[in-house]
Amino acid sequence: MLTALRRELRARLDALPVARPAVLRRAREEAWLFASDAPALLEGEALRTLLQSLQADGWTASVGTDGWLRLDHRIALPENFSPVPDVDAAELDCLLSLLARHPSDLEDADTLRSLCKAWEEGAITFNRCIRQLHGSWAVCLREHKPLPGGLTPYLQLMRASAIP
Repeated sequence: MLTALRRELRARLDALPVARPAVLRRAREEAWLFASDAPALLEGEALRTLLQSLQADGWTASVGTDGWLRLDHRIALPENFSPVPDVDAAELDCLLSLLARHPSDLEDADTLRSLCKAWEEGAITFNRCIRQLHGSWAVCLREHKPLPGGLTPYLQLMRASAIP
């Protein structure tokens, strides 16, 4: 799912007139998908041009105080997910059941971003993520707060891609 976005960024960064390729990695911060050291390689106007180009194509981009470029983009629903073995299918089924019984229109890009990044990291990280979600959603329901919306199609695809 994030592969297409990563490819797009990689192509843009590889086209930059710099001495070495810019680093592109998964962002460590929850609010961002990717991070790059491109600002360290570009002069002022070239960096502004890159930021404007990214923003024109739907990217949110910001240079942090540490000099790294943080990047985020709406994650489109893919046709499928790359298969991941050893995913806790029962936990995924629980999340899907909760969302089915407590629908919400409240879009939650942060949760979607966390799920997709965890999926990419593999079963251990993904299983930890969905267990944490299950716990936090249980708290939301006890406190009569809405669950995040818009996640069901993504979780269904993840469930279909899970290898027992």
